[in-house]
Amino acid sequence: MASTNSTPPTTKINTYGASRGNPGNAGIGATYRNCNGDFLLVYHRHIGVSTSYCAECLAIVEGLEVAIEKGWLDVWIESDSEVVVKPFGTSALPWQLSNRWKYILHNIQKLFITSTWREANFSADQAANQGCRLPDNLRRVEDGKPNCLTRWEHSDLHYYRFS
Repeated sequence: MASTNSTPPTTKINTYGASRGNPGNAGIGATYRNCNGDFLLVYHRHIGVSTSYCAECLAIVEGLEVAIEKGWLDVWIESDSEVVVKPFGTSALPWQLSNRWKYILHNIQKLFITSTWREANFSADQAANQGCRLPDNLRRVEDGKPNCLTRWEHSDLHYYRFS
């Protein structure tokens, strides 16, 4: 008998904000995967000149806005910036993002935000670097896994960080 589970599966979004200089030329990126680890979407955008902190915050906000557009309302966000993840738990974000964050909280059904090591977030890093190379404010949303992603994380592999 088929399962009649009415709960939609969680969409995992890995985000990254890249800044070449601080402040400097910046881009944001996000990878979206289903519960099987398959790529649903890759998002990247050039945001002009920004600090790395603001780019990381914007990557999370825009990553969630795209998820809402797609109807993916049960979301796990993962960033490699623990410094950026913490303010999202308290809503103490840069003031420029406060209204957008309120919209997200009003529209998202389930939200889980965590941080990981950079070594386990390299596909979002590649997407953000693609964003740095785009013309100003150009937004690119690509279904599935685009050719620009040459490496991506696998759920059955372990990633290590050496000091």
